[in-house]
Amino acid sequence: MIGIHHGAAQKVPGLDVVAMCIQRDGLAISGTTIPAKQVSGDLYDFTHLPEGSWGLAVGDVTGKGVGAAIWRSILLVYIREAWKRQPFGPRMLQWLDTMVSSGMSTLRPFATLLLARYWPSSHRIRILTAGHHGPVLWRGNVWRPVTRGGGRALGLGGSGGGVGDVTISLHPGDVVLFYSDGFGELVLRRRGISSTQEVALALNRRHVQPAWGHSVSLLHRIRDLTECEQLLDDVTVVMLGFGKGMGACCENPEIDTKLGPPEAKRIQ
Repeated sequence: MIGIHHGAAQKVPGLDVVAMCIQRDGLAISGTTIPAKQVSGDLYDFTHLPEGSWGLAVGDVTGKGVGAAIWRSILLVYIREAWKRQPFGPRMLQWLDTMVSSGMSTLRPFATLLLARYWPSSHRIRILTAGHHGPVLWRGNVWRPVTRGGGRALGLGGSGGGVGDVTISLHPGDVVLFYSDGFGELVLRRRGISSTQEVALALNRRHVQPAWGHSVSLLHRIRDLTECEQLLDDVTVVMLGFGKGMGACCENPEIDTKLGPPEAKRIQ
């Protein structure tokens, strides 16, 4: 299990990989990493923040194997610290960039990262990217790109590139799919950089879509793809589904998340 940051998460039944889901008030957040080899350099995380919003992270670190896995774990610690210390916005990613560049300068790592914050009260989600793909959105029975992403990856140093920053409102039935570059390679069946437009078109063409009221069905569909295709890279996905019935994803659909996760309660 990589980057799960909450005590109320439930394992998703029917999958032979570790996949986790949180559900509450018509909202379902789920995620998984399927490594191409024994260990993964991808990370994902989601956490319930004190005022009721949700924080999400998806990232991909440089390198492979055990070294990348160690670096991933360190970055995850930085991300969780950033949720506590930094206001959500470009400065949060700039702080993370400073921590990566100065605290791990001898290793010279870098990472792409997407951070998102969802406010259930207004159904708004703000998405920040540092060299990472933007997500795709399921709406009106079709996948479409939200933003192409962009910004400068963490740890590269220098200036320029900035941070990708976009805010959208979600409608009932929407599903936002965040992913690592390995997922783009999986659905496009090729190595290399892909655009969010290409990924959205490939998902539509291959009929990879959520069932209404069961957004986590995407996890099963994606797992099917990984079994049929040779993995070129680690595949990480995080899904946020909004709307009546979207919580039908966990082993126990009546889980109580009123108290929130233990880690989130320490965030002031």
